[in-house]
Amino acid sequence: MNKKTRLLTWLEVIAHYRNDPFCRSRTCHIYNRRSKQPADRPEQTCPCGRLIGRHSLTDACLQSKTLEKGEAWTPPTTFCNNQSCQVPVNVYGILKPYDCHFLRLDHQISSDNSYGLYQLILDDCGGKKPDLILSISGGRRYFLLKEQLKTEIVKDIIDIAVKTNAWILTDGTDTGISKHIGEGISHYRIVHNYSKRIICIGLTMWGLLSEEARQDLKKATNGYPEQLLRQQIPSRNKMNENRIEDSHSHCILFDDGRLIGHPSDANRDAFIGAICNDPTCYAITIMFGGDLTELEVLENSIKDQRSIVLIRGSGRLTDMLVSLLELTSDATWNKHWNPTTEETRTFFDSYFPNYIDREVIDVLDRIDEILDNRYRHLFSIFCFERGDSLRKTIFNAILSAKKIGKPEVNNPNNDSPEVRRSLHENKLLDLAFKWDYIDGVIPILQRWQDEIYNTQSNMIETYRVWENDLFKKCLEHNRLTFVDVFLTAGFDPRNLTKTRSHSEWEQIIKELYNHSEVNVKEMFNLTEHIYHEFTETFLRRMDIRFHGKTRMYGKDEMLRDLFLWSVFMNMPDMAKILLVHLQSRICASLIASVVFKNYAQFADVVCLEEKLRAQAVDFESYAVNCINKCYELNEKTACELLFRKVPIFGDVTCAQIAIFSKCEQMLQTACFDQALKLAWYSQLKTTRFLTLSAIFVGLPAPILMEYRKPERNSKQISCNLSSKGINYYNNEPISKFCLCCKYSTRLRYFHASPVVKMFYHFISYLAFLFIFTHMVEKCIVSKIHWMEIYVTLTVTTMLCESIIEIQRTHMFQTWFTGFSAVLPYILYYVGVGLRFASENDDIILQSARFILILDLELWYLHLLKFAFTPKLFMLEDRLRHVFAFVFLIFITVGASRPLVFDRAVYSTVHNIAKCIFYIPSWSISTKISHDRAFVEATTSQVLLYFHLLFITVWLAYSFIQVFDDKDKQNTELKWDYHRYITVQEYFSRPVLAYPPFSLIPYTIRFTCEMISKCCSIFTQNRSRSTCWIPVFKMIPKVDSATDRHWDIFESTVTYTYARLISERSKKRNTSSQDNGIADNTSNSINEHSLPMESDDVIMLKRTVSGIQQDMNKVIASQHLLMETLLRSNSN
Repeated sequence: MNKKTRLLTWLEVIAHYRNDPFCRSRTCHIYNRRSKQPADRPEQTCPCGRLIGRHSLTDACLQSKTLEKGEAWTPPTTFCNNQSCQVPVNVYGILKPYDCHFLRLDHQISSDNSYGLYQLILDDCGGKKPDLILSISGGRRYFLLKEQLKTEIVKDIIDIAVKTNAWILTDGTDTGISKHIGEGISHYRIVHNYSKRIICIGLTMWGLLSEEARQDLKKATNGYPEQLLRQQIPSRNKMNENRIEDSHSHCILFDDGRLIGHPSDANRDAFIGAICNDPTCYAITIMFGGDLTELEVLENSIKDQRSIVLIRGSGRLTDMLVSLLELTSDATWNKHWNPTTEETRTFFDSYFPNYIDREVIDVLDRIDEILDNRYRHLFSIFCFERGDSLRKTIFNAILSAKKIGKPEVNNPNNDSPEVRRSLHENKLLDLAFKWDYIDGVIPILQRWQDEIYNTQSNMIETYRVWENDLFKKCLEHNRLTFVDVFLTAGFDPRNLTKTRSHSEWEQIIKELYNHSEVNVKEMFNLTEHIYHEFTETFLRRMDIRFHGKTRMYGKDEMLRDLFLWSVFMNMPDMAKILLVHLQSRICASLIASVVFKNYAQFADVVCLEEKLRAQAVDFESYAVNCINKCYELNEKTACELLFRKVPIFGDVTCAQIAIFSKCEQMLQTACFDQALKLAWYSQLKTTRFLTLSAIFVGLPAPILMEYRKPERNSKQISCNLSSKGINYYNNEPISKFCLCCKYSTRLRYFHASPVVKMFYHFISYLAFLFIFTHMVEKCIVSKIHWMEIYVTLTVTTMLCESIIEIQRTHMFQTWFTGFSAVLPYILYYVGVGLRFASENDDIILQSARFILILDLELWYLHLLKFAFTPKLFMLEDRLRHVFAFVFLIFITVGASRPLVFDRAVYSTVHNIAKCIFYIPSWSISTKISHDRAFVEATTSQVLLYFHLLFITVWLAYSFIQVFDDKDKQNTELKWDYHRYITVQEYFSRPVLAYPPFSLIPYTIRFTCEMISKCCSIFTQNRSRSTCWIPVFKMIPKVDSATDRHWDIFESTVTYTYARLISERSKKRNTSSQDNGIADNTSNSINEHSLPMESDDVIMLKRTVSGIQQDMNKVIASQHLLMETLLRSNSN
């Protein structure tokens, strides 16, 4: 049929096929409508089972033809096939409420006519051919099955039908297993909100239905004559209660002209044969229980070489066959033998004890033929108690029946054996892919690989294309086991491209984002919140070493992009699979944690936010466990892994990401603490004699202080590290004849150590505070003093350094250093401004002094950072509460005092402040005197008030916070961040560069760098590693093997753990599929990243309007997002 016909309704499809030979019905023609019921025998019936006067035939019947010839009419006593005739189809329609499409047809259907019926149903299904036929047999009336077994098997059958585009065939009645299947379909539609039809076709005999069921079908037929809606059978025969199971999508009612039905498998066998003319459509017979009539089903299946799955524990015939099969097979199921007559008879008598001997002989012969050793490859046993998976059992049954690896004899298309076998294998791979079952197809993949390396094969290119397409499809549909097997077997993602260029791979990544089950349209709604464009993108940083002419993309870069894709698309299990095949697992897992934390921050659903945060913690724990394993094996190398730049991720370090993402677990590891200590002390081993050495400008340090001992391995690593990054290994000359070189090297190590730089900075800071204190005392003088110039220049220099650090690290807004870092500068400039604007105004001058003194106290509080303790952050929290107390007092006084002292206090800011600060504070130590003394004491009294209030709040809040673990955690987190920033700050600071004189070395460095750039011929190829500020990373020298050494160490040590986590992810993914959580592969909407749809994912799928025009920026979105997340210390 053409495309338009496929869109027709069920009634229109039947109208289209109405004149085809197969589309006919059948009825008895012994009598017709004009036949009269004998008056003396009101319930006399025809051999067909109808009352004589209730036939529907309009043409001449046998009775009328006999009477016309003048012969005596003798009613027949038995019904023969020649006593029925074909008539036009007259019973068809749609049965409500589940829209079951029913059709009454002639049972005498040839193979050609069966194909016509298949085309009719196929057109009604939109023309989509089935990939699998599940023929459910057995288990009719009084069929009993354990509740759990019934529930799980029915759920698995429906799940298979949904995922595999399979058709389910049953006997169509509302009894036994067909009833359970129908109920399961109905429940599935409701629970999973599944709008599409599940093709379940009931094939039964018209005569097997009850009279009431037949009347209902006639009434549901449009235009059926009302005069024929009469009871056709006598009242005594109304014991039959069979009805149609109306949850089926189709019900085909085969009519042989009789209303006394008997089960037959001939029509079902012919229908399956017509469907399986397509060699890539497989049919499976699933047997539940059953009586001896089901032997015909088994014989037909064996005749057509169809796989048979026996459900153990379903009863009667099936259990008997299972017992005989297990009895005549070894434990490995590789050797079989035929059962003896005594064995067959023994089991038969135990399951069917009421049969007489003459009936048993023929049955036993049929059973022996069915269980013949020649057909054992067709049988498979499903045992629910063993934990078997029905999908795996069916797939293995297909493999066994098709005998993969051996060419087939039947070849109607004259294809070569190799081509025909390849088509079958490709179809089986498609089934295995839909079921996410890899074990059964590994031999196929292995044979493909052998053929690819076989230069004599004609299918090499075909196998390559199939292999690449399958891998890409596995990525799109989140098939974890397939992806893992491919990568473990050595599949190179570069094979997906023809020339292995960056542009081709970029296009493939775009397609993955566009066709992924979690489409970019859903995830971009979260991604756009953290999407920004910068001058130098993360893409350029990650491709820094590919600025040559070839621009070839390596396997590691492709795996990295696939990992980032899986993270951005919220596919954590796929990300864990890809982590197994990445070498820089610690950095990658930390990046995944950052992404999920940012997603959680912008998620607008509570349960989704909790899920994303849990995923972030999971990847954070992944990184922590990896670094702990490395630290247990080799402490030095593990510390190097935290500070090494990772080229594949844009030269970021693991420590940078851990700090930026507030990875508490990573910051609290012993490895992180040890790494910071190594970087802090650099080549110094202890701080003994540090003060004495610093006083004499480091001259005694090479003699007095203890340095790290140079080691053979450390010296080799030190030689391979660039001087522009971290290198805390001792590389001093070992020879005792080179004392001068050794002294100079140690002197340079001393001054380059961050702890020494901080000591010098501390001394200069004390000088700044000393001068600042004297400046405040002399601020009454109207003339500008040199101290004011020095302090102003120093504060301005420190402000410029802070701005440069913020711009360089991009971490100002990510942590706690917001208002508290800016406040001292604001207070200073405000105080200085008021000091010069006061002229002769005592109030303004005293305000300036108060602000400067308060600012001076804040600068004194900053001394705590030199103590290298977390107390500074506790003070910061307390200061907020002090200002909160002051604000509450302002509100209290401003609202209540005018009511008590009417007209005594004017509601102005100055008067309220005077009532709060001046009078209460003054009365603590002295009495109020004349106005001049009051003004002079204002500053002292207000500061005294603040000090008392601060101490009170400090003590109260500290007592409360003893029981608050959250405050302790926040303080520790801020402290860890401060440690890292402090070490980084002093590492990057030039020697003896302290405000206000730090402008000199900075200017010299900057000038030298500019001159070097201007003189360089290859300026365009210079990387950011040539920055004039030292980089707080371990940077290997060009062409050194240090990066490779780090990669191998991390990959080797963490591989076992990564493999363990990936196996857990695969088991969790597989168990969720076995529990019947189906993906919407056949649905029209987009699917979830986990192949099974869940509520969390449905909430994640939010449509973003107008996003299609931005699809060409998908790759840029990925890398620009990483730039936002990882811009800390971008140098």
